[in-house]
Amino acid sequence: MAFTECSPLEILELLNGQTHPDPAEGFRWQRSKHGIAITRGALCQAGALPVIHGDQRIYDCLPADQRFRFVTFDRQQASSDWTFEREFRVEGDVDLTAFNPAHVILIVEDRAEMFWVLAQREVVPFPVMPFDYVFSTDDPYARRTGRQRSVGL
Repeated sequence: MAFTECSPLEILELLNGQTHPDPAEGFRWQRSKHGIAITRGALCQAGALPVIHGDQRIYDCLPADQRFRFVTFDRQQASSDWTFEREFRVEGDVDLTAFNPAHVILIVEDRAEMFWVLAQREVVPFPVMPFDYVFSTDDPYARRTGRQRSVGL
């Protein structure tokens, strides 16, 4: 399973096709208004490791149990450069019930779905936020991270 270390503001730019070296590839990100945010520390404790970018020679040198982390990278093709995602991967599935609810946020399409999810008694008690709040186009700078502020975003 794959995760990105991109902030909500960076993901919003990706959804709009603004930050990928090949803007047509930005459409790869336009899938769903649903997501799961997990703190990096908790995800790493669950076995997540950063992706390894490279060519076939690097892949061939990796132990079999590390190949799930590999992504092809060709400096000659902009469409193969996904390093900006700062991707982490976990081999296999991730069991959300193993996480402390303070380390997870469920992102749903809208407020109506948020209230529906919150009303479900069998749902693990994770915080739930609507997509439009997390990825607001009205005022994305109000929710900048400290790192974004430090680099002038």
